[in-house]
Amino acid sequence: MHFYSAAEYTDMVLLYGEYCQNSALTPRTYRERCGATRVCPISLRTIKGAVQRIRENQRIVPNTDEGVAPRHHPPSFEQRVLDHFDRNPICSLDNLNSLVSKFLFCCTLSNESKAVPTITLPAANRHAARVQRCHSSKGSRYVV
Repeated sequence: MHFYSAAEYTDMVLLYGEYCQNSALTPRTYRERCGATRVCPISLRTIKGAVQRIRENQRIVPNTDEGVAPRHHPPSFEQRVLDHFDRNPICSLDNLNSLVSKFLFCCTLSNESKAVPTITLPAANRHAARVQRCHSSKGSRYVV
């Protein structure tokens, strides 16, 4: 996996805008203009990721820890996690893996827990996340 510099990401984003966000034309044009001197993006996801980071007012170069970009989960994934904890208020997060088929966390939550537990993510990711219990009309919910 190649990591691009800020200048390379900037050129990708400028071409994406220049060609009116044309998904097919942007990578091809980037290869034609910069292919001899730079590694060209394999997929449009690289360019769209840079555009999204700019829209979210983040760094154009993604934060990586040991070469692994942080994971972003879709809202449907988060909803499945919350629904699981609604059905099973006392549950091991290791058991949650079988439901969502993704490696998540390594700790155990209990319904009587007053403190906000810290969750340890995989060593390759090393990004910290927290689970907060909040009260709604349905009862206690855990927010990841």
